[in-house]
Amino acid sequence: KRIPAGDAVFASQGVVGRFSQRLDVRPMNGHLPIQQGADWFVFTPWVGIETQKPAAAMVFAGQLAGPMHAKLILDQNGVWVFRWTPPANVHRLNVPSGAAPLPAWCAPGAAGRAVLTGSPSTWHVTSDGKQGYVADRLEWARMAGRFEARVTLSAAGPVNVEVWDNTGNVLLSRDRVPYTHGKLTVTLPVNATRDYHHPLYGGWGPFQAKFGGGPKGQRIEVRVWSPGGETVNVYSAQLLTVSH
Repeated sequence: KRIPAGDAVFASQGVVGRFSQRLDVRPMNGHLPIQQGADWFVFTPWVGIETQKPAAAMVFAGQLAGPMHAKLILDQNGVWVFRWTPPANVHRLNVPSGAAPLPAWCAPGAAGRAVLTGSPSTWHVTSDGKQGYVADRLEWARMAGRFEARVTLSAAGPVNVEVWDNTGNVLLSRDRVPYTHGKLTVTLPVNATRDYHHPLYGGWGPFQAKFGGGPKGQRIEVRVWSPGGETVNVYSAQLLTVSH
């Protein structure tokens, strides 16, 4: 209701149907035709059936907030809404694939909150003083292999940097950092060479279904955990493929 009727809307696949009454609405993938005036981007990376991976959504949101100078209108309950006024010479927009570092402000954990003041280049997640994950859901879809995770953070006390294979629900790597002197990039080797398969429900009794196997590859996630009581700031995370 807050989006003017004449403005274009680009929404995540999981919720794009909610905007079907609008004149100009498209799912957020591929090459987007840009309308001059105002364009709105509605991200819900963890809602419904999504064709855009969470990593791609986070990278795109970071670009909108940063170099594209879009205005963040809403950041609540895993929903981000941006309003962007495109330059006169821009007619199409390429949706990024998610290879760049992920901005941590997109994914605060149960023990974290997003800090969205000042320049977007300084936005981050900070701890709320409780025990738990300050940042999580920093996730990529990758084929099985060896990787290197890089997490940029600062911590006044101990903090755990973890890498999980969410497809198999397996902890792949963990580094305990006692504290940092200012901002630090923690690097972890990640052995994700085992190919786990996500189980699919096939029915019961006389009712059976045969599925195509689901998305290929592994869901690799970075999480940052704090025992509480100390200030922890998480800025970004990146997953790099290690060549053999």
